[in-house]
This record gives sequence, C-alpha cells and structure tokens, in this order.
Amino acid sequence: MAATIGAYALMGGAVNAASVVGVPWSLPRKPGYLYVRGRATDFDLHLNSERLFGKFDMGGIDITFGDGAPLLSPANGQVKTAREFRNSGKNTKIDYGIVQIIIAHQKALFVEPAQKAAVNLRDMVIGRQGDTGSGASRSHVHITVYGNAVLCADKERRMSCAHSYLKGDGVRGRFGKIPQRIAPYYTTAGSAAGRRARTGRYPYFWNFVLDPDGLTPDGKPLYESYRDPATDYDTPYLNFVQNRIVGGLQDIASEWERKEDPEESQFGSYLKKQVEHWPLYKTINRLWVLYEVALKDRDAGRQGFDLRKRLEVLFDDVREAGNLIKLTSPFIKPGDPNVILSAMVRNPEREELIRGYYGRFLPKQVASRS
Repeated sequence: MAATIGAYALMGGAVNAASVVGVPWSLPRKPGYLYVRGRATDFDLHLNSERLFGKFDMGGIDITFGDGAPLLSPANGQVKTAREFRNSGKNTKIDYGIVQIIIAHQKALFVEPAQKAAVNLRDMVIGRQGDTGSGASRSHVHITVYGNAVLCADKERRMSCAHSYLKGDGVRGRFGKIPQRIAPYYTTAGSAAGRRARTGRYPYFWNFVLDPDGLTPDGKPLYESYRDPATDYDTPYLNFVQNRIVGGLQDIASEWERKEDPEESQFGSYLKKQVEHWPLYKTINRLWVLYEVALKDRDAGRQGFDLRKRLEVLFDDVREAGNLIKLTSPFIKPGDPNVILSAMVRNPEREELIRGYYGRFLPKQVASRS
C-alpha cells in the first residue's frame, strides 16, 4: 500500500485523481473553522445566532477542508438516519451511547441506517463535505452533538439552570457552552399560550446540545483532535454505557414495574419501553425533568421524588460516561501519513477519493515509506 501510494504521488497521481473525483485545485494546509463575516463559526457563534441574525440555530460547529472532501465517522456508533432534510441537507445521525452526533450539509452519503453493529464505524468514510440544505451558504460540515444536562460537571450551575427552565425560561436561556432549550414543537398540540405553559413546566424532553470542543481527548477543537489508528477509543465507553447506564435504567424500570400501585407499575413499563426504543439521551432527559419537578413539587412529580437517590447515582454515572467520550475529526490530518494510509486500508472503495484530497500534501513522506 505504502509503495503504491508513494509511486502514485511522485508521478503526479494526486492531480490526476483530483480531476476524476472533482477535488478543488486549491486546498488549505489543514482543516479549520468556516468563517462568516470575518468570524469563525464556532459553538458560541451558533449559540448567539438568534440574537445576531434573528434566527434560531441548533448549535454546533462549522468546519471545512474542501468541497467534496471525504468525511470520516468521529465515533463507532450506529447509523440512525442517513437522508436529506430541508435545512440541514444530506445528513448522517449516529447514535453513540448517551449522545447522538449529526453531521450535516453533505454532498453525498455513503452509509445506510442501522449499519451492522459488527462494522466499526469510526474512521469509515460516511460521506463528502458539501453545501446541501437551506442552512448552508457555502461548502462546510456542521457537527452537532445531542446530549443532556447531567453531563455538566458543575452540579450547582446545572441545578440552578435546570430550575430556571421549569419556571418557564425555555426560549432564550443559555448554559455556558452547554445550552438548554425547551422547544414548543415538542409539546402537545393546542394554542400558542397553552404550548408555552406546558413547555415551561412539563416538557416532553429537553433538547441539549453539547459542544464538541469539550468532548475531544485534549480539549482542543474537534478538527485538531488527536487520532491514532491503533487506539480503541470506543470499547471502554460503550461497555460502561451498556453495563452502568442501560443496566441502571433497566433495574429502575423493573423495580417500578413490580409495584402494586397500577400507576407506578405503568410508569415502570413506560420506562422500560423508553430504554428499548428511544435514544438514551432522550430517556435520561425525561427522567431529569421528572426529578427536577419533584424537587420543586413532590405531588406533581411523585415518582421523581421517590426515585431521587437512584437517579442521583444514575446521573453521576452519566457524567462519568461523558468523560469517556472521545470524538475524532471528520477530516484526515493532511500532514500525517499514518492516518492517511490507515484511512485507505479501512476504506478501499474510497481509496481514490482519499488520494485525490490528501495525496498532494504528502508525496515526500509517503514516498519515503515505500
């Protein structure tokens, strides 16, 4: 492989490949943030977009390397959806334990929903950078990580902020770099005033967005995160989630299902179905809302009050699981021949696409490995 790539690069193969796969003639030396109006479109800019531009933004970061650049999966999860939406264009949603990752505005999608669990999704080419969807003014990839409030390490800030949302502050609130927002369209149908009232106190779930910058191994922005092809970033985290988080939720559900009170037994059955069929972050968020309601009003949230000690242990486990999450960049670092070679080995059907974008940066280094 190395010898082939070395000869290919020295003969100018990268330029030929560029013409075949539609690679831009000019590419930056490394991936970076997309800049809009002179500002990097990082997490804080998305957070402020409603105030600055008058439109709601779900949060995340925008990064770019080149139109059509191959995108690697940042985690070994399960593909939940891979289709086109009006605003986010062609996007891939990856279920990854207690969070979900969305990679939006792609030019092409290379994976299918319910990708086989036996296939290690991390570092597979899942699509190409693009500008699809009404939310993209230029080519880039938008990454959002959906999670939940209990991942915040500052418990006091988390508690006070969560309480403020139960008071109705669900439209323009902020949570540092972990915003919380209760969207009206997640509540039952009815008048606008009725939706606002229900949203303020009994939301179905909170839609939290975690900053990907805070989920990298070294705390640096996602596109600069460290990647070692020989490192298993996923097994410790996924095992912990299965044994502690899923196991804990199932124990709580079974315990309540055995209760004599029909309402309590029904709650246990409801929770069991949630664990089986819903993303974990949604189930945990709903339990968190129940817990917060109970802290304010025992009668309104009786199950939450009775479950308080069990839920506190669960939320501590969730925060510990969050510390095990390690996302890697969707782009290959141009100056690392080991990562490029590894990506080619992992994605033989996309080898020419990878060569087209990254071969031009590494002719001498790759040739020296032949």
